[in-house]
Amino acid sequence: MKKKVLANDGISKAGIDLLESKNYEVITDNIEQEKLIEYINENNISCLLVRSATKAKKNLIDSCKNLKLIGRGGVGMDNIDVEIDVRSINGELWLGHDEPQYKIEHKWIQKRRKNLWIHCKNLQAAKECWEYQAFCHSSDPYVYTSTGKIWLHDLSLKIDDDVIIPLMDDPDLYLLHNVKPYGVCTDYPSLV
Repeated sequence: MKKKVLANDGISKAGIDLLESKNYEVITDNIEQEKLIEYINENNISCLLVRSATKAKKNLIDSCKNLKLIGRGGVGMDNIDVEIDVRSINGELWLGHDEPQYKIEHKWIQKRRKNLWIHCKNLQAAKECWEYQAFCHSSDPYVYTSTGKIWLHDLSLKIDDDVIIPLMDDPDLYLLHNVKPYGVCTDYPSLV
């Protein structure tokens, strides 16, 4: 059986062709926000693709048990939370997972703070970013964020709506644990 993708805010012909070539059924109906939960559940939608018009917030995620993926096309982050890796080097902030790659300023973070989770990659970044949604860790099974959420790495621990879990390289781990976390972080964006 084909998995169903609802591209609620539209999708290009090339996008439809690519998904259909991978055995997905692409639905391009535009469903009103207040009817979206019912539509997703009644039509067994497993993937929701949005741009800026459709909001994919906690109530929708909690209410749609078959929904496995929410994809955000375009630019901006006004309706999806995102994790970023930040380092502070000689008083300058840098983005980059394994190494500093892109220099940023606090005003860049400030403008997007509502939707950012800052993974402080060094002690100085943790000191500079304490006022934002931030966390840091090394090899701990979990860490507390500055907003009281728990960033969990050990999936054998209790997972609830106060927990953020990493998206590992094996998505079946989430099915095994039947998780419904507050959020998901990934170092494997190709899986999303």
